[in-house]
Amino acid sequence: MLHELAHKFIAIAFGLSAFFQVWYPGLGIAIFLKLINSPFLIVAPGYVNISNSGILDPFMNNLINVMVAFAGPAVNLIIWLIATLILTNARRLTQMQATTLYLTKKINFLLFVFNMLPIPPLDGFHVLFGLFKLIFSSF
Repeated sequence: MLHELAHKFIAIAFGLSAFFQVWYPGLGIAIFLKLINSPFLIVAPGYVNISNSGILDPFMNNLINVMVAFAGPAVNLIIWLIATLILTNARRLTQMQATTLYLTKKINFLLFVFNMLPIPPLDGFHVLFGLFKLIFSSF
């Protein structure tokens, strides 16, 4: 949820309209995997729908799109970093705290890597395509 909220808040910070859109196939996949007792559970209940920027400058439009697309994975990366730092530097953790931090670290790293794959509709595709447009549209 924090991942999607990051997309929304960064978009709103740039003056864009952003709202959460339910994705029923994602909910269906999660329910199906739970019903068959899958050891893996993929939950993708929705995404943030963002309006196009009203900014006329194509460079700024591309830059904003890259920043909004990277905002979600950046949150996963920050959570991974915080969990890693706590696990590395904490002197006394209970077994439950250590397990929770370890799972938080693993899950957020996997979410970051998965979301940064350059495959549509994942964030990595939008980041890579946006950077490509930023670099090559200036020539």
